[in-house]
Amino acid sequence: MRVEVALDALAERVADPVVRLARDGRILFANAAFARDFGPAPTHIMELAANGANSEALVATILAGTEAELPLTDASGRLCMVTIDAMLSGDDGHMVVLRPQHPEALRAGDVFLATASHELRTPLNAILGFAQMLEEGLAGPMTDRQREYAASIRAGGMLLMGIVEDLLEAAQDDGVGERMADSAFDLAALARAQRDLMRAEAQSRRIEIASALPDVPVPMRGDARKLAKAVLDLLANAIRFSPVGGTVTIGLGEGAKGSIALWVGDQGPGIPPTDKRGLGMPQINSDNAYLQRTPGAGMSLAIVRHYVELHGGQLELGAGPGGGAAVTIRLPADRRLSAAELRRFEKA
Repeated sequence: MRVEVALDALAERVADPVVRLARDGRILFANAAFARDFGPAPTHIMELAANGANSEALVATILAGTEAELPLTDASGRLCMVTIDAMLSGDDGHMVVLRPQHPEALRAGDVFLATASHELRTPLNAILGFAQMLEEGLAGPMTDRQREYAASIRAGGMLLMGIVEDLLEAAQDDGVGERMADSAFDLAALARAQRDLMRAEAQSRRIEIASALPDVPVPMRGDARKLAKAVLDLLANAIRFSPVGGTVTIGLGEGAKGSIALWVGDQGPGIPPTDKRGLGMPQINSDNAYLQRTPGAGMSLAIVRHYVELHGGQLELGAGPGGGAAVTIRLPADRRLSAAELRRFEKA
C-alpha cells in the first residue's frame, strides 16, 4: 500500500496523463493531467478507446510493457491518436503514460520534436520515479550521501523534463519558449542547485567549481525553470572550455542601478574580440573559431540569451577573473523582491 501511495503521488507530479492499472486492465488511479486532457477516468482501460477500437489484445499489449496506440476522444471532443506506454511496472500492475498526438501538432517542422520529446520523456519518467522511490527509502535504507545523489538525479531529471516541454512549446507556438512563468524564488539557492548538479561532471574532468554565491537569499520573480536552464548551460560551457585542473567560478551580486548580476567564469582560452560577434544569436557562422572548439556551445548561448531577454535582462561577454571567458546574466532591478514579498508569494 505504501508503494501504491508513493506511485500515485509521483504520477501527480508528471505533466503527462498517467493512469495506474490493475493486472486485469482496471483503472485504479488517474492523475490530474488525465482529467485535464480526457475528463473523468473510466473503470477499465478498454473503455478509453474510441470508435469501438477496444479489445482484450490492447490490454494484453499494454500490460506486457509494449507501446500501443489507440484513437481517443479528448476533453474538447477532438479525436486523436494516443500513444500508451509503460512508465513503471510491478507485480500488482502498471503505471502507464498517455500522450495525445493531435494532427495539427505534427506540422512538417515539428515531427522531429514530437518524436524526440516522446523518446526522451518515457525514460525520464522512469528515472524520476525510481529516484524518488530511492529518496523515500522504498528500496531500503540509504546513507545521507546516497540520498543526496538520488535527489540530484531527480533534480536533473526534472530540469531536463522542463527542457523537453520547452521544445514542445516552441513547436506548438512557432516560437522559442515565449511563455514565461512569474513566480517568486531565491536566485542564490537556484544557482547553488545548478552548481551542485554540475559537480560530478566537473570532477570527471578534474575541474574545481569555485563559488562566490551569497549565503543570504536573493529573492526575485521570474521563470525559475528557464533561469535554471540558463545557469546550467553557462556552467556546462565553462566546464567544456576549461583545461584539466582548471577552475570554473560562479558568482552572484548586485550590479549597476540595483540590477542582479549572475556570472560564470572559466580559465579556458577566452573569447577573441573577432569571435564575440554573433555569440548568443540563433544563427552562428561556422567560421567562429571559439565555437568550433566546442560544438553546441553557440546554440546553448542563444537559448540563454533568449531566456534572459524574456526577463528584460542582458547577456554580457567578457574576461574571467583568472583569464578565460566570463558570461554574465544581468537582470533588471524590477525583478528583485524583498524578503517580505518573497514570503507573500510563497504563501499565495
